[in-house]
Amino acid sequence: MDSNIISMRSLVCILAILGYIVVARFLRYRRRDALLHRFGYGTSKPLGAMTTEDAASIYRELSEMEFPFSFLNSKFALFRTYGIGSMSRLLVATKQITSPHIIPKRLADTNVLMFEIEGSSPSSARWHEAVARTNRIHEAYRKSGKISNEDMLYTLSLFAGEPLKWITSYEWRGFTIMEKAAIGTFWKGVGDAMEIDMSLLPSGGSSRDGWTDGSHWLDELLIWSEDYESQHMLPDVNSHKLAMETLNYILWPVPKALKTLGFWAVQSLMDDRLTKTMMLERAPQFFYASTSIALALRCIFLRYFALPRPDIWRVRYVEEATNEHGRYNSLMYGGLPIYIKANVTWRWNLQAWIFWALGKPIPGDDGDAYLPHGYDLKAIGPRSLPASGPDAATILKEKLRLRGGCPFSQFSCKT
Repeated sequence: MDSNIISMRSLVCILAILGYIVVARFLRYRRRDALLHRFGYGTSKPLGAMTTEDAASIYRELSEMEFPFSFLNSKFALFRTYGIGSMSRLLVATKQITSPHIIPKRLADTNVLMFEIEGSSPSSARWHEAVARTNRIHEAYRKSGKISNEDMLYTLSLFAGEPLKWITSYEWRGFTIMEKAAIGTFWKGVGDAMEIDMSLLPSGGSSRDGWTDGSHWLDELLIWSEDYESQHMLPDVNSHKLAMETLNYILWPVPKALKTLGFWAVQSLMDDRLTKTMMLERAPQFFYASTSIALALRCIFLRYFALPRPDIWRVRYVEEATNEHGRYNSLMYGGLPIYIKANVTWRWNLQAWIFWALGKPIPGDDGDAYLPHGYDLKAIGPRSLPASGPDAATILKEKLRLRGGCPFSQFSCKT
């Protein structure tokens, strides 16, 4: 009798687990299917007719709801720019990364500008201000030839391509063709707004019709990027210096006794080409194996057991509205709490307790040293760079209006 009860209970447990897996898997794909139904690109509408506005909406669903982990970690791709000699020499010369007094704000500024561009609507004043300010920061270097068009195009390829690589390799599902086209369409729109010449790509100058859609553009961009890396990503002392300074800052909260382990853990996310370019010793094989196993287990858990993220847990990295100072605050920090509000919530959360226990600054420490009042999109960037004029965003908006709301010329979709 007892044996029969135990067997029955085991059967019920097994059926309950299997039922949960079926329900979780069904719910997991509802957002993907809803996106396809809502926008219809690739089914009821051509992929190439996708507007930058629709592409940005799809992009936000992917980065804030479906794959926030991979989109955030793919920002590690900026590390790859340090491996390009022309860029590493400029960064070392300007001391934007090598000075311990400059690097915290420099990285915080880069992060919030990218989060603003990725998280705002391309028709919004906020998006135009973020892109206009990014253009202003690079303007003098581009005009003087210190930053080449190839460097800009390569950096664009990292922002566009690394999420695709991360998600293909590590996530619980891959992209649909519409989602891939949205990634390409969105970043093609950003590249146009930054006036990056794309004639280096196969269909950028010689083909009458150009690219058919964002997926086609992204494929060509990544092929070009791989070739550019193979020619220009070579061992360089400047790359090594940038890598060490950045890793030291990223691992700044880690106790000194664990620093070496932290270095190896970060290095396990690098491929051999990048490791050699940075002139770093390869981490022990254990770290590469552990990282691969951890990411594989995460993928399995999300695919079969995790329920979809509810909208209340939408991942945002910057405040959606200005604060009482007319500025925006950041919602994430990993080193110094730059642009973080100095309120009770931020001073008494788990991260603050950990940092306090380690003797590190928390939001509100040292008065205004960490800019708790937030950032102004017209003035963000190097302290020596004057604030942008009030018309910069308006001028950019008008340029893009004349270009039209669709990055691919064979379709008319002005907004």
